[in-house]
Amino acid sequence: MLSTILQSKQTQFTALAEVWLATGAKTFSIWEDDHHLLAQWPVEGQPGKELVTVPIRVEETVVGALQVTGLNGAQTHHRLTAEAAWIAQLIKLEQKLAGLETESPEWQSQLLKIITMVESAGDPREIGQLFNEFVREVQKTIQAEAVFIALDTVEQPMIIEQYPPAMLDEATFNYFFERMEADRDYEIVLDRKNAASIVPPEMSSIYLRAIPVHHQTLMIVGVLLKQPVSLSAPDLRLAHAIAEDIEGHLKRLPVP
Repeated sequence: MLSTILQSKQTQFTALAEVWLATGAKTFSIWEDDHHLLAQWPVEGQPGKELVTVPIRVEETVVGALQVTGLNGAQTHHRLTAEAAWIAQLIKLEQKLAGLETESPEWQSQLLKIITMVESAGDPREIGQLFNEFVREVQKTIQAEAVFIALDTVEQPMIIEQYPPAMLDEATFNYFFERMEADRDYEIVLDRKNAASIVPPEMSSIYLRAIPVHHQTLMIVGVLLKQPVSLSAPDLRLAHAIAEDIEGHLKRLPVP
């Protein structure tokens, strides 16, 4: 997994290495399982006499290490520890993303039931119950502050489910649908700069993904976060992957 992270984040790791070298380090390197060298900057660099090594821990397991030579001291150790923690978070996220393949069949089953009921003008109460089960599962997986799903159709009233409940009112959901339909933006992040009156006081960001469904029906999946984020933020990769998974399942449904 560490080698996968290194390949996908090559630019970021190179930038880290350049900062270390610019501040006096002789080498900056990444090790897997504490003994297998994955990468070193500069490639042919000669290690300095001083050496600081910090393990990369995922939960209680050491999966690798960061090493700097030519520098020493508390500040060096502190910086390297922070970078090791960042890499550990990336590994955890990749593990969650990999787990989507095994978890998505349950979501697919729920979504098939939801869309089937919508297409047949099913009981909104039953659709709402399926939504409720879905948002609880997604909230647990993403570990976000809140998750919601909303469905707007021309045949029946808007269906909204949130977990935890009552985070946002119906007027806010009307704004979401109007904003995304008018702008043709199907994936956006709202924050205190572009939607101060919409984002709850205890939150910093709302991630929205609109998913078109048959018969002029639009579904919105959303995540509320306490920290400011952008669409490219690592914290949103899992939410984005789930939305992609949902849209993929819906596209494979037969058009009535």
